[in-house]
Amino acid sequence: KSKKNLSQRYGIDLNRVSVLPCMPSGFIKKYQNMPTNEINEVLNKFSLKKKFIFYPAQLWPHKNHIYIIEALNILINKKNINIDFYFCGENKGNLKYLKKVIKSYKLEKNVKYLGFLDDKDMVALYKSSLALVMPTYFGNANIPPLDAFKLSCPVIYTKFDEEETLFNNSIWEIKLDDPENLSNTIVELMSNDLKKNEKIKNGLKYLDGIQEDKIWDKLNQIFSKYELIKKRWK
Repeated sequence: KSKKNLSQRYGIDLNRVSVLPCMPSGFIKKYQNMPTNEINEVLNKFSLKKKFIFYPAQLWPHKNHIYIIEALNILINKKNINIDFYFCGENKGNLKYLKKVIKSYKLEKNVKYLGFLDDKDMVALYKSSLALVMPTYFGNANIPPLDAFKLSCPVIYTKFDEEETLFNNSIWEIKLDDPENLSNTIVELMSNDLKKNEKIKNGLKYLDGIQEDKIWDKLNQIFSKYELIKKRWK
């Protein structure tokens, strides 16, 4: 389906498109067995509480941080559920506006921008968060859900297609036109351990199905094919 979408949007010949699965970031494997004391050191460094949702993404409007802030307003100011939202990434010009919206909802104590994190800090936050929440408008494939799967972190993610179930039913899908949908999803995740653990298990199974050696074999085939074509000119 991604292949077809790419062809339709950019006018590319389908025969020139090869589809390969995404893989978790390389640093996840390096730090995935981080001991508890080191995780706590990271949390203490940033003065973080343990009851929080997490979103690592550059601060572009299409990453849709506003949607999470709107859902947090419902949770905290309407449902009296105390939870924090921590986000990180390079500011691409949207931070000032995000801070304005946060202030308008009086959520300054519950939302914290952590700047650009190093790899170890990222893993510590994944492992400590209630969930990765990623309401991006661009997809359907992105790396953070795979990183979260690897670290047994629940994933709340954009519902891109009504007819397609992403990642083998390992995510909580959300509709971006309704922030209350996200607030209800967070409440369900916090109260339904059976469903949460099942989705975590499905995420790990999904990763087990990605065979790295086959990906490299496919890449080698692609490069070999075009190496032959490249020889036709200087």
